[in-house]
Amino acid sequence: MQLVRPSDVHAASYFEALKSGWSPDNVRGAAAALEELDRIQAHAAGLFRRDGRSRREGTRHARSHRCCLWLGVPIGGTFIVDVTAFTFMALFVARLGAVTSAAHQIAANVAAVMYMLPLATGTAVGVLVAQALGARDFGRARSTGVTGLLLGFGIAAISATLLALGSDRVAALYSSDDRVRDLAASLLVLVSGHHVFDPLQAVNVNTLRGYKRAVVPLMINATGMWIVGLAGGVVIGLTDVPPLRAIGVQAPLGVRGFWIAAIVGMALATLGIVAYFLVASAPSRARAYADLAGVRATSAG
Repeated sequence: MQLVRPSDVHAASYFEALKSGWSPDNVRGAAAALEELDRIQAHAAGLFRRDGRSRREGTRHARSHRCCLWLGVPIGGTFIVDVTAFTFMALFVARLGAVTSAAHQIAANVAAVMYMLPLATGTAVGVLVAQALGARDFGRARSTGVTGLLLGFGIAAISATLLALGSDRVAALYSSDDRVRDLAASLLVLVSGHHVFDPLQAVNVNTLRGYKRAVVPLMINATGMWIVGLAGGVVIGLTDVPPLRAIGVQAPLGVRGFWIAAIVGMALATLGIVAYFLVASAPSRARAYADLAGVRATSAG
């Protein structure tokens, strides 16, 4: 058997194979063979040539791949920032001993469970926003995003209040060790403060993905969660900071310092992402962005 590059030389044998019952489509069978015969009869001269239409289709596919990468890579980066911020925090906290590490794991586990509801809410809001943008209803897209923001704030306020009031009982569900339970209860109060901002950030990041905006949220999250949250936690949690001693705070702050820095970092990231959403979702700006994307698609097609 020899593989050859299709050319006009093979048109006659290909035509005879189709007439004899062979089909290039195993699913559609004879119907596909008849369509191919009609196409050959209409365009016999250019049967095996790569025409302008096929080149345009290849260009459209390449553009789609680039769009997927442009949106998907920063979305993946945002997940990496989110996960690694807590992963490395746990590694640093492990230096403080078994009791501290156990209490921190309780706090981190509760924070992760509480994050699920705003994450699901943000995913739903992002889908609805993208649907409105596809219909070029930019006002509805913005109002949907604002509604999601208010819903996220409501979730944050209720869940954070319940956690702060019931921190002792939640900690008792995880451990019977008094030292672990007491430290975990104090950390859960800090988790409730962290959760005031976390749902707003989760909802807005997903909303912005509906607008195909993912690079700027990634940069804001990396700044807040890595530089301010994680690096700041290492500084005030593990080192002796003179400014803290100057105001009467005993340093280093230990595991509480990590959570305090995480709260500050999340607050800054949330404020930055909310501000970016309010700017990007303005109907005039969203319409101009959509029109620019349409012009690029037309020129590439």
